[in-house]
Amino acid sequence: MTLDGKPWMIGGGVEHPVEVARALAHMSTMGTSGVGTPTSFKVTPTTTPGPNIRVFPGIGAANSAYSGGTFQSYVLFGGSSTDIRITPTGSSGGRTDLVIARIKDPQYEGTWPADPQAMDYAYIDVIEGVPANTAGTHGLGLQYPCIALARINIPANTATITADMITDVRRLVAPRSNRIIEATVPGGNSALTSTSKTRWTSWLPTVYVPQWATKVQVTAHLSSLFVTGSTSGLIDVRLGGQISSNLPYDFEQPSNAVTSRASLTVTGGFDVPDGWLETTQAISLYGTRSSGKSGTLALNQSQVLYDVYFYEDTK
Repeated sequence: MTLDGKPWMIGGGVEHPVEVARALAHMSTMGTSGVGTPTSFKVTPTTTPGPNIRVFPGIGAANSAYSGGTFQSYVLFGGSSTDIRITPTGSSGGRTDLVIARIKDPQYEGTWPADPQAMDYAYIDVIEGVPANTAGTHGLGLQYPCIALARINIPANTATITADMITDVRRLVAPRSNRIIEATVPGGNSALTSTSKTRWTSWLPTVYVPQWATKVQVTAHLSSLFVTGSTSGLIDVRLGGQISSNLPYDFEQPSNAVTSRASLTVTGGFDVPDGWLETTQAISLYGTRSSGKSGTLALNQSQVLYDVYFYEDTK
């Protein structure tokens, strides 16, 4: 093995091979093909549905699939939306198409144009007749770099593309995430006795919502809960007042004791509202006891742990 003698970056007017620049893109994306932001290259129907689809602007990276292009990636940029026509289906049956952002590099395929500036080396393309469950390019045998954007399942005799036919298959190149854990042992003996939702503990920790977050998973781990008698009801954990889950509980009278201890995990997730970004939101725990029950579920020398996981995904 020999190293390329012109590593990125040497000054003094040294000319650097394009392979070295593409290797830099490959390392920065860990060789992943995908979009750079949650809305990049999103595919939708046109405003008035017809035979075209609309691909939104954005950025992305495509790992090289060229023979001889190992350890190289291409960076794509699209500054405006573009409309692409989808071939109608006939009476013989439906069809599944895959919409991609495609690279065509004459270094590896085709020939260079007389004017190198006159050619589009990146463009939106449609691969017709892929398997109906296609969610990426793996298994399609493609020999060029591209990013999978959307799958379109088109019924027979169809020339109009609607939203229900489009499945988003984009993946973020480098999704961000942030996890916050807060824990305490609430003071006092807080028992669930109300048949309407009641805040179960006065402890209200707050968490910062990152500017990039699109989704959140909120989990409450409740350890060593104090159970007396036969009791049932509902428990939910909330972030910013929004319920992430609603878990039923049901405990019977212990056969050989008046009381017992139990643990529960309550979890759920939802899309982060745009208005929450770069704000702080409180985490809270609510519960009820079913009518007709005389036992109780109580926070008595129990531990409450909140696990809040913000993450970035396409939208």
